[in-house]
Amino acid sequence: MDEEKKPVVVYQTGEHAAAAMMQSLLEASGIMCRMLDSAGNSTAGYSTAAIGVRLLVPASQAEEALAIIADAGEGTAPEPEKSPDHSAKVVAFYDGMAEQYTRIADSVKYGVPAWLDSRLSCVPVSAPAVLDLGCANGYLGLVVRKRFSACRLTGADISPKMIEELKKTGIYQETHVCDLSHGLPFIKEGAFDIVLAIGFLEFIDEPAALFGDISRALKPGGRCFASFELFDAARHAAMTVDNPVANFPRYLRTRGEIAELAKSSGLRVISDESIAAYTSPVTGERRDYQVLTFEK
Repeated sequence: MDEEKKPVVVYQTGEHAAAAMMQSLLEASGIMCRMLDSAGNSTAGYSTAAIGVRLLVPASQAEEALAIIADAGEGTAPEPEKSPDHSAKVVAFYDGMAEQYTRIADSVKYGVPAWLDSRLSCVPVSAPAVLDLGCANGYLGLVVRKRFSACRLTGADISPKMIEELKKTGIYQETHVCDLSHGLPFIKEGAFDIVLAIGFLEFIDEPAALFGDISRALKPGGRCFASFELFDAARHAAMTVDNPVANFPRYLRTRGEIAELAKSSGLRVISDESIAAYTSPVTGERRDYQVLTFEK
């Protein structure tokens, strides 16, 4: 499908409100929307009870539509609630695979290292200070160290056992075990040239505070490399999807949400790509990432 015509979710609400916003977008700028209910079926705006209704517009008109919605005092799709034991489940899952993580990542044809290396080649610093968030066992840190032999690496992950494995690499100067959904209390402002936020944002339901801390952590001109799982109306019936293996959900994002994260954090998008991240060893499903480079 032509990327400019590919539908993008710009709004999620109850059905009557969605119908009213659809009419507003048409009258304000001639933007034609599609309206889907929570099951992904087309709907007409007549149900008073329906919730989770989504408005989709062509990608080429998404920015204009979001601006009109913002002027109306409305936002993009709301985040779902997180269960109290969500973080504990994430810890248990990744603790359980820590010793085998490299073998697993290699076996699923993890596509991020090649993309990251290509992006790092554009960083104009020879010995960067790097903050690796969701660092796991240092799998991506090895990519950074190969590119920058004199870099200084700081790793942070929710899994204590992953940090234990990471320390065995001997390439990280500083490590932190922490729940990234609570932000980065250990950071010093302007301390890093590079921040990696790859492979974990789909497990955080409200990433705005974290992105604010990422922005504060970066030096002026510093770069953040991040991955997201995009909501796709053709594939997803809701903004959350169940993990077939892990006992916790993944949170999907719209392009509008990502744009707002960048804007509210004082970051500028300088590259935006889609890659095949990996193939599930259980379901055989290809998992795609939207990978972005932000600059402060």
